[in-house]
Amino acid sequence: MCPTRIGYIIMKTTKKIFLWKALFIMMLTVGSNTSHAQSVMLDYSAGSPMWCWQQQQQINAMKMQNMMMQLQILQFYRDQANGVQQQIMSNPFQPVQGIVTRDGSYVTPENVNNYRTERVSCGNCNGGFNYRTIYLGNGQTRTVKSRCSYCHGTGYISKHVSND
Repeated sequence: MCPTRIGYIIMKTTKKIFLWKALFIMMLTVGSNTSHAQSVMLDYSAGSPMWCWQQQQQINAMKMQNMMMQLQILQFYRDQANGVQQQIMSNPFQPVQGIVTRDGSYVTPENVNNYRTERVSCGNCNGGFNYRTIYLGNGQTRTVKSRCSYCHGTGYISKHVSND
């Protein structure tokens, strides 16, 4: 065996021995106080690791529910568009059946001209921007300004309004 190989084996062995000694000492100190170890794992007070984990699980569940609802809405509009496309392809000279718009209006060939587009102020922001206050700690706060994703910073959106 090469002398460098023997040195490598000795170094690895001493690392393992040191690791086992450290683990044994830790088990002795924690083992004598098992109630403390249990209280750390079962502590659900605000700010504890288990509470944070539980909150993150709830946030993940809400995000998953939101994503599922968005996908269902998207699938509804895709199915509707596919139905209209199939009808146009199979009966090109007949009017298209009614469709449901995003605001829930049922548009038919008879009332399609009863709508106009209006420019209204955005109800999701304050003049095109959303403001959020963040607590930095030690009594300090900071206001963060972000552009509205609905109106893209203009403060106005286009909306289809019935003439009736």
